[in-house]
Amino acid sequence: MKKDIYQSEHNKSYMPAMNVMLNNVVGRVNDNSKRVRELEENIRNLKEQLNSLQTESIKQKKTIIADETSTKGTIKQILDRLANMEVDIDKIHREIRELVPRREFKELENYLDLINPITTKFVTKKELEELIEEKL
Repeated sequence: MKKDIYQSEHNKSYMPAMNVMLNNVVGRVNDNSKRVRELEENIRNLKEQLNSLQTESIKQKKTIIADETSTKGTIKQILDRLANMEVDIDKIHREIRELVPRREFKELENYLDLINPITTKFVTKKELEELIEEKL
């Protein structure tokens, strides 16, 4: 029995120390549990933010692709119009080359004015002979 008394006395002296240690361990476990919950909450928040950013990124990518497609279409239309303008300009250049220069046109106009029977007075052979006889 001596052993039992010793153990019970020995246990009694260690009990307050054990309770303190046990309380410390429980407190640490509770603190660690709280930290784990906070970390889990932070991870959930980060995942939500990441999902939100991914969703927004996908929306922006779709918008950019749509804008790019529209811009490509507009550029194609502009290039087509530019090509048509180049063809028209070449056609105008060919037509200009076929036109009479202004100087030649003036010469032709003067020549036509000179031989135009409406504006020019011509003399018949008989009238010319009569004029010559009068002068002589």
